[in-house]
Amino acid sequence: GAQNHYLGLRAGLNMSTVSGSGALTKYAGLTPGVCAGLTFEYALNPGAALGAEVWYNQRGFRYSQGFPYNIDYTIGLSYISLPLKVSMKSKGNFHFKMNVGGIPSYLVSSEGGNTAGAQRDLDNEGTGIDVSVLAEMGFGYTMLGGTRLYMLGGYQYGATSHKFFNGTQTTSFNHSDFTISIGFMSPLSKAKTPALPPAVD
Repeated sequence: GAQNHYLGLRAGLNMSTVSGSGALTKYAGLTPGVCAGLTFEYALNPGAALGAEVWYNQRGFRYSQGFPYNIDYTIGLSYISLPLKVSMKSKGNFHFKMNVGGIPSYLVSSEGGNTAGAQRDLDNEGTGIDVSVLAEMGFGYTMLGGTRLYMLGGYQYGATSHKFFNGTQTTSFNHSDFTISIGFMSPLSKAKTPALPPAVD
C-alpha cells in the first residue's frame, strides 16, 4: 500500500576530487560542493527498501602545483544525478541505515580557470555522462506518524573515465567524492486506524 512509499528531501556537502594516473590527479585536491534533491523509497519490508533520488550534484577538484610552476585553479562540475539504491536499516525508532547503488549523472555546467584567468571548459571534452557507484552509512530516527529523519556519510566513485585538456596535454580522471547529508522522508499516506465496533447499549 501507499504506507510503503516514502517521499522526502535531502541536502548535504560534497568534498570532491579526482583519481587516476598522471599529473592532473597527482596534484588534485578537495573542493567543496552542494548535493541536494528529492528522495523516494519503496519499503520491501521493515528492514529493506528500494530507493531513487534526483540530485543537483556539485563535483570537481582543485589543482595546485607549487614552485616553480605556481599553478592553482578549481574546476567545478555540476551534474543532475539519479541515484538508484538498495537501502537497509535496523529495527527500532533509532536505527542504523546503509545504502548501496549506482548514480547515473548528466553534466549541466562546468567552469573554472587557472591563476592567469584561462578557462578550463569540459563541456566539449566528452564528460557529459558519468556513472558512479555509491555507498552510504548513517543513522535515522522514526518519529510519530512515520516520518524518518536521517544523517548519512557516503562515498561516490566514478566508474566513468573523463578526458581533460589543461592547455598543453590531455589527461583522464575519475570522480571521487565524500558526502555528508541530512534529510527526511514521510509516508505518502498515514497508517489507517482500525475502526472501533459500534457501542452496544
